[in-house]
Order: sequence, then structure tokens, then C-alpha cells
Amino acid sequence: MNERLFIESFFPENGLADPHALVEGDDIYVICGHDESPYTIDTWRMDKWIILKSNNLIDWKQVGEILPTDTYIGDEPNCWAGNLKKKNDKYYWFFSNKFHNIGVLVADKPEGPYIDVLGHPLVDKNNAIGTTPYDPVVYYEGDDWYIVFGAGKYMIAKLADDLLSLDSEPQFLEMLDENGNHVRTGDKPSLFKRNDLYYLVSGGRYGISKNLFGPYKYQGYFAPNSNEHNDFFIYKGKDYMTCEFPETSFFYRGVGIVEIQFNEDCTIKDPKIHKLNERKWKFEYSTRGYHALNGTTLEWVSNSKSIKGVIHEKEATIESPIWPAGITFKENPEIELKLKNQTDATQLELIIATVDRNTPNRLKYPEIDWNEAISIIVDIAPNSNDFLSYIVKLEGLGNQHLKRFRIKPAKNADTGEFYISEINIL
Repeated sequence: MNERLFIESFFPENGLADPHALVEGDDIYVICGHDESPYTIDTWRMDKWIILKSNNLIDWKQVGEILPTDTYIGDEPNCWAGNLKKKNDKYYWFFSNKFHNIGVLVADKPEGPYIDVLGHPLVDKNNAIGTTPYDPVVYYEGDDWYIVFGAGKYMIAKLADDLLSLDSEPQFLEMLDENGNHVRTGDKPSLFKRNDLYYLVSGGRYGISKNLFGPYKYQGYFAPNSNEHNDFFIYKGKDYMTCEFPETSFFYRGVGIVEIQFNEDCTIKDPKIHKLNERKWKFEYSTRGYHALNGTTLEWVSNSKSIKGVIHEKEATIESPIWPAGITFKENPEIELKLKNQTDATQLELIIATVDRNTPNRLKYPEIDWNEAISIIVDIAPNSNDFLSYIVKLEGLGNQHLKRFRIKPAKNADTGEFYISEINIL
């Protein structure tokens, strides 16, 4: 069997999420939400949608954008997930106004410009009794078009012929386990049909039904290491999924593509797209949200694909973005730094702040008591002209979630430069 395609980040380090694809011949368009900043600390602030285009899944360019001011949303960073569809030579972008409601835009080309022809929501809380009116997916068979939305429990409604209003009352799509019990779903459903079976996907989990309206029999996880939003499409005869992941952090994400394969019983094979306890950062395009905290400057250097600091006082410290990893530590993790130390320092210090993964709503509480953080001292080579790998071994962090870390790359040095090309959790 040929190795399946997996592109972890197809438009890297641009803060993209919620990718949704539309195929037109050899061309494929993907609309993604844009995370406003790698320095966001407590929520998803999404300031626009970005339209990308490719004719080979490898090389992508931006061909358009949609601003919240192009819609009834106004000047608010509420550009959450949506779904792009084509009907009768028109392109429809069904979008979320955060978790408040769902609107629809129309364009003559997939690149836009898109027009808010309604000027108000298509779906709001009055249509979504028992769930939340956001994160739509639109599905059609023949002349019948449907919209699915919600979180925890999904609803489905038929759309009118012009796709600009509902033509039926929304009804629930049930996901049931083998005992007939309701399975709570995540937000942002995906829905597709294959071999006369309907697949209702919720992040890395899914259910299958012979009937569009369900109930869907819960199958469990097809991607056990991924709960992020995704979208399924067929390109040149193969099945693919676009997906998101915390490329820089939870609040500044990236988008990838993975080829999807099926078992003989029609279940989805695990694409094994991420190692559950590993996270790697290379500084190929930017500082990736790392910033100087004190005693140094910090900038991205293109020729060495690294971040560079110029030290001007002792205890120079840099800091990662909040929630950088999107993982739970294994019991005894290791952190690798690839460092070029052009100072007299013989030690670096790594300071790690964690939180128990079971802490309720942990993402909403970015505050850190650094006095309770873990501090590790590592010996390093002084005055080096090469990037050297340093391994920081940690113990007793099982079930802990990485919240943020600080690095003192050249401890006790008050002059000189340092460069970091990679930071990896192993």
C-alpha cells in the first residue's frame, strides 16, 4: 500500500484554523478562520477568514479574505468555523458569528468578493432549541440541501432552494452507542456519504448511519490523538481530510491535510497523524509567539531559521506563548533545545508551568504563579559557533498539561548572543 499523504501544515505559521475545502476540477479552495495573534491568552479571537488555493495539495497561495465587517457581525473578532458550497454557479459561505448564530455570504467566484445578502443570521437561538447555533456544515443530495449545526448535540434542517432560509424545522441528529445511549458530540460537525452510508464526524470521533437523519451508531475514535475541527473532501479520486492543530499554541493554530482510508467494514482507519505526547517547534518562518521577557531582545533570523537574542543584562529570559503544546505530558518527558550559545554562560535554565489536565475550563485561566513552576538547570557549552542539542529530562509530570515555559538561554551572562533553532517535547 502506498504511504498516505500527510501535510502537517500546508500554509505554515499564519494562525489558521477551521479549514473547509471546495474542489473545482484540479483546483482546490480552502477557507480558514484566522487567529488574531499568537499572544492571545484566554480565548479564540478570529479576526477574518482567509481563502487559499492550490492545484496539487502541496503549493498554496492566498487568493482572498473575508472580514467580519463584510457581514452583520461588524468589527468583532468572531470569525469562527464555516462551510463553503457551490450551487448554480454561486458560492455560499455559511459562517459562524462566534457561538451566537450562523450567517451566509454569496459570491460569483470562490475567491470572492462575498456579499451578506441577508444582513442578519440564517440560524439563531430560536432555531436551535437544545443546542448552540454555530459551526455549520451543509450537505446536499440531488436538489435537497441541508444544514447541520450545534455542539453536544447536532441539529439538521432543510434549506430553501435559494439556500438563504430554512425550509423545515430543525430536528436532532442522534449519535447513539451500542447500548442506545446518547453520545455527547463536540462542536463543528462534518458530514459525508460513502457507499450508501452517512458519516457524522465530531473531531476525531464519528458515527455511521444508513439514514441521513440518523440515528448514527457511534464508532469511537478514528483519530484518537485529534479533537480538532476537520472537513472531508475527495480530490482526484482520493479521500482527504483537512484538519487543524495547535501549531504555535491553542489560540494560534495551523491547518493540515491527511489522506483518509477505510477498512473493509467501512470504518475509518486511524491516520495516525500525531504522536500523542510529542510536540516540535522549528523556527522556519517566525518567532512562533516566543518573546523577550527581560534582559534581552528577540527576533527571527531567516538565514539560520532561528530566533536570536542579544543579551544586555543578567538573567535574560524569553517566554513561550500560553498553552503552546496541546498535549498532556507522558510520565517522564524530555524537552530538547537546539541552542547556539555565543556567550560565556555555562548553564541554561528552563522554567515550566503546568496544570492538571482534568482542571475544569483550564484554558480560561492563563494566570501563573511562577514560584510554583518547575526549574531545571542544564550545563551548556560556552562561546559555541554551532547549534548543539541539549536534553532537559523531567520527572513526575504524568497527566500534567503544559501551560507555558520560560527559558534563560545563557544564565548569568550579561552580554553576548544566543540562537535557538528548535524546541521539542519528546
